[in-house]
Amino acid sequence: MKRITLSEEELERVIKLRQETNASWLKIQKITDIPRHIAKREYQQWFAKQSVDELKTARINIAEKDFNQHRHYLCKLADTLTNHLAVPSFPNITKNSKQYLDKLWEKPIIEDELSQDTMITNVDEQLIQRTKRQNKLLFKSLQEHTRSRVDWNVLNQWVQARDQCWINLQSLHAAANTVLTNILNQDVNFLRTIERDSKEHNAFSRLLKGIDWVIWWNIAVTKSIKIRRLLQTSTAGAPTSPVTVVEFNKRPILTFSEQALANKTRDRGNRAISNLCKGREQESVASLADCIKQMAEVVESLERLLDPLVLRPLILSTHCELCPLW
Repeated sequence: MKRITLSEEELERVIKLRQETNASWLKIQKITDIPRHIAKREYQQWFAKQSVDELKTARINIAEKDFNQHRHYLCKLADTLTNHLAVPSFPNITKNSKQYLDKLWEKPIIEDELSQDTMITNVDEQLIQRTKRQNKLLFKSLQEHTRSRVDWNVLNQWVQARDQCWINLQSLHAAANTVLTNILNQDVNFLRTIERDSKEHNAFSRLLKGIDWVIWWNIAVTKSIKIRRLLQTSTAGAPTSPVTVVEFNKRPILTFSEQALANKTRDRGNRAISNLCKGREQESVASLADCIKQMAEVVESLERLLDPLVLRPLILSTHCELCPLW
């Protein structure tokens, strides 16, 4: 009967002779007693199949690497997003929250593209636009992977709450201005004395900012409109020439050479805070607290749903347009 195919053992012998000794097909025929045209054909078929399998394995490895990188970028974007939305400990709130939110897209998520230093020292508009475009594509991808779990309309709620925070903060700042002015004017030339000793011509503005800090921090951190931490004083400087610092939460506001004057300034500032929180402006404080609470609830919800322990398996079980094909 005419030989057509080789057994597994025969094929292995042909492969070994061909690859390890580079034997010719005629020599293989003499050694194995297998017709050379059959040995050559079977070897070439095996080799072609190996090439296809290797290519398939290589593609799978590349796709797996790309997918892991894709998942890493999505988790990094989710972390950057929640950090960007977090309620600040101090009231550095700008007027337009949509513009603030848009700043998120300028933060480089994809590595080796645009560093923070480049953004600060050498602003290249093309690079920034590319970063924004890539981040928006990633955000769309994140939304596609999480649409079964996350209601992304909460971002609109966050924008509205933050904008209202800014309005309430301006109102409270104006009220604090009036209250603090009335308190300081009870002592003739008290403000001038503060300015002279602290060497700060804008001492009133700095003290007013300190009042903003106290109210905001107590609401944002303690989550209560009850003021649990007020302006404080601490001693600094050399033992031979100490100074007294009016501060809040380690943030200096005014520095005095006279301790008694520093304590008096601290007490006047705290009285203004007390009046704001229990007088006619109590409603403004409550409104500010409500807006801060709304912002915090959005962030807490997203932090919970976008936690890496939740997000990683969710990405594995879903698909988006940027996911590599296996």
